[in-house]
Amino acid sequence: MHGQQALSNARVLVVGAGGIGCPALLYLAAAGIGHIGIVDGDRISATNLHRQVLFGVSEVGHLKVDIARQELSRKYPWTQISAFPFFIDSSNVQEMVDGWDIVLDATDELTVRYILSDACIAGKKPLVFGAVSGFSLQFSVLGYDVKSGNAYSVRDVFPATAQPAGNCEVHGTIGFVPAMTAMLQVNQVVRVLLHLDGQFTGRIFTLDLRTMRSLEIGLQATMPNSQHEWVIAESVQDEVQELSWEEFLRIQPTVDSLLLDVRRESDARTFEGWNQMAIPAAELSANLSDLEGYSSIYCFCTSGNSSRKAVALLNKAMSGKTIVSIQGGMRVFANLVTGKEEDERAKT
Repeated sequence: MHGQQALSNARVLVVGAGGIGCPALLYLAAAGIGHIGIVDGDRISATNLHRQVLFGVSEVGHLKVDIARQELSRKYPWTQISAFPFFIDSSNVQEMVDGWDIVLDATDELTVRYILSDACIAGKKPLVFGAVSGFSLQFSVLGYDVKSGNAYSVRDVFPATAQPAGNCEVHGTIGFVPAMTAMLQVNQVVRVLLHLDGQFTGRIFTLDLRTMRSLEIGLQATMPNSQHEWVIAESVQDEVQELSWEEFLRIQPTVDSLLLDVRRESDARTFEGWNQMAIPAAELSANLSDLEGYSSIYCFCTSGNSSRKAVALLNKAMSGKTIVSIQGGMRVFANLVTGKEEDERAKT
């Protein structure tokens, strides 16, 4: 009963309500966590339903956090659910982290993982990290370790110079892989909250579900110098030129301008007046010749993560061109379009 009461008193923040976040939220609430926060500014997409198990077809287009709160409150009325319908960035991350006992990282963008890790170290909060690529998964307990006073950063796992494997949008995955990752993360959340043995603090566990081979890697503690880390976090983002969808839509396209879709699976959406091309980010290196005739290239993806990587790659491979990433990808564009449609309906 003492352990269950401790869980009932706990406050857990889950950043991301996607393939990892959805099952993690279900099992956290089922475990009896007293207060769960959900941060995600994205809307539900039909292409992600196979792994985002909180959502159904009838909820496509709705904000993830709203439907997640509704479903969790219906199933587990003893758990308080707080929904935050926005994305984590450097302007809000510290304020968000500071109000919670522990943070579960269910994001898929490296720059967000960086600042989330920084904020947890600065705020002395443990961070339960998890990631998926194809049939492989990994998890760890990073951030601040209350027991030892040590700090462990996502930067130790993925340095700024590294080339991460990508996310589910780039390489795809089967729903049970992020679900298993989520369960392993929830196990760590419970162990940290109840001070149980078996915590993967400062260790990263990787598992390949095709071969069932696993690997455990120890990490060296990072000095919790948050000011130094914040500078690095913002410089990583500054390496790639970006603009918002609002800024992009004001541009007058020319014959040598290209809008490049780097998503793994494209759709038939067209933008009037623009030359358009679809090349998945993972295949850009093999198709550089297709881009030679364009002086300005504007890249977009689903969330903004793959397009930033694409721009970084193209900047190194091609000279004399303006290459830009559109912030937030189609997630932000969909929210922008939905907002305009709602405004139009309100006027009629």
